[in-house]
Amino acid sequence: MSLPVLCVWGGLLKLGGEVVLSGAAAPFSGALISDVGPGLVVAFGIAAAVVVWGPRLAQRLAWRPLLLVAWLVSLAWTVALGASSAWSDLTAPLEHEQDYLAAVPRVAADPAGFVATLQSDPVAYPVHVRGHPPAFTLLLAELDRAGLGGSGWAAALVILAGTSTVVAVAVTLRALGGVAGAVAGAGSRASGGAGGGADVRAGSTGGPAGAGERTARLALPAVVLAPAALWVATSADAFYAGVLAWGWPCSRWRRRPRADRHVGRSPSGQGSCSGRRRSSPGGCCTWA
Repeated sequence: MSLPVLCVWGGLLKLGGEVVLSGAAAPFSGALISDVGPGLVVAFGIAAAVVVWGPRLAQRLAWRPLLLVAWLVSLAWTVALGASSAWSDLTAPLEHEQDYLAAVPRVAADPAGFVATLQSDPVAYPVHVRGHPPAFTLLLAELDRAGLGGSGWAAALVILAGTSTVVAVAVTLRALGGVAGAVAGAGSRASGGAGGGADVRAGSTGGPAGAGERTARLALPAVVLAPAALWVATSADAFYAGVLAWGWPCSRWRRRPRADRHVGRSPSGQGSCSGRRRSSPGGCCTWA
């Protein structure tokens, strides 16, 4: 509503002889472009399928197959939107002269020199390179040296990492809900409450321990169709998002918090885990 008002107001000011600085940023200037391709048709089909069957599948599928399906749907949705008019739309943003790939040949030839000169002479590199930590540029350089160079492989890396955030967030929600339920159950047993003899299974769909999983299942049909897909398919920052999203789940795989370690112990004091859980140095992982 505010945008039409501003446009009319600006037009009246211009007619009155005022100097109007529209600027060069959308939506203050630009042109309407209608470019419909096969990718957009596929995107509409994916969206319709998720709306019709997504909520039902999210409740009925087992956890691991659900995560795989969610990732594949998010991947298909992202690629379809990114390549709505042509496949080249997926790689074009990465081929800009100020993006990472412009520096890859130089970095691949001398990685150590790149790290040194990035601090002493950052202006010598494209904007994206000198504005971000060197790790991603070094990764692209190593891929190039391994024969996987070019914008196609870079786009695949970015999109795969970016769409995996859907799985990472779901896993994090499930784990956090499991931790909360497990700690609550342990406190109830310790105080001799009604739930003292109950087996609190972190990650199950029933009881307090399954609150995180229930939330994740309810959210997944909407999350896989998040508008962020347009950004994931066009920006290397999606790679950073994927890495950051997996940070907490990966640390959770390594070991469990101290407050959660006593959950599931047998009366003899020996640790035990119910259900299918992966062992870890700090206890049993609750959502493997």
